Amino acid sequence: MITREDVAKLAGVSPATVSNVINNSKFVSPDLIEKVERAIKDLNYFPNRAARALASHRTEQVGILVPSLTNPYHGSVAEGMEEVARKNGYIVSLITAEGPADRYISHIIERQMDGIFLTDFGFRFTKEQFEHMRNHGVRFVVGEGSSYAMETCSTIPCSRISVNYTRVMTELFTYLKKLGHRRVAFLSGNPTEIREARKDEYVRCIQELGFEYDKSLLIPGSSPFTTLSEDGYRDTKKFLQKKHKFSVLFALNDLMAIGAMKAIREEGLRIPDDISVVGCDNLYLSETTCPPLTTIHIPKREIGRLAMELLLEIIRGEDYRKVELFPSLVVRQSVIPLQ
Repeated sequence: MITREDVAKLAGVSPATVSNVINNSKFVSPDLIEKVERAIKDLNYFPNRAARALASHRTEQVGILVPSLTNPYHGSVAEGMEEVARKNGYIVSLITAEGPADRYISHIIERQMDGIFLTDFGFRFTKEQFEHMRNHGVRFVVGEGSSYAMETCSTIPCSRISVNYTRVMTELFTYLKKLGHRRVAFLSGNPTEIREARKDEYVRCIQELGFEYDKSLLIPGSSPFTTLSEDGYRDTKKFLQKKHKFSVLFALNDLMAIGAMKAIREEGLRIPDDISVVGCDNLYLSETTCPPLTTIHIPKREIGRLAMELLLEIIRGEDYRKVELFPSLVVRQSVIPLQ
């Protein structure tokens, strides 16, 4: 079995230097790094992760917790996270939030993960569950979303990534107003009582920018409150049967917008001639719809990269941070002036 000492001997350096190169823990000159990496390659050496974990009290494994694997949004975030993790010798495990929370919390603890990225503040963990994970060495980076989780996590030490929608939503609704639209429906996918950043900004823009505020245009979801294309289809189908007057449908995300477009067409309505449609996230799918979907671009890979960088900082014992990102408007052909 090839050991670290064998690599050091072949490279003509100390075992400590080999460790520093592998772990990227201390400065090593480029010449020595090249010698060590060449020796590792020549000997086909693979570091013993279990031994490293015992010595460092780290498993070099982190997780990303997502609501489901169906939404491509989470895949883009995971790719960004993996990009940074790979460069730092970490493994990223994908965990889906299916079933009781205690089940996947146990999974996180059993894997002895150094940290976890909660992609959405909507995961309904209690403070006790957070503390339970912290007591087992798990550190957190959290993506902010619902008000419930904001309140639950306010006392939990963690780094946060937030998306500030104020500027882009003002831009979107100013654009819609210039096109003559005044009645905009919001397809949420969530319970009526749940506050969510995109919904909050929709309400703000409606009230501040001269649109007609009508609570009947807030379209709630249905249990179990997922936000996939089939949910957008079902909820839009029900909504259209009520014959409310509106000219724009703004969906919580692109998948729901795609489902809504199918429901609108099945009712014999045209997009965008009869109803304009707007999504959010700017998934690759949004360019392929007919017509291509106007949407809000969320920097998904950047969120993943930031999440991993913040986790590494916390694992190294550095201070918690909050990072704010700003999305942008992508105008395509699914919105036209009011006819």
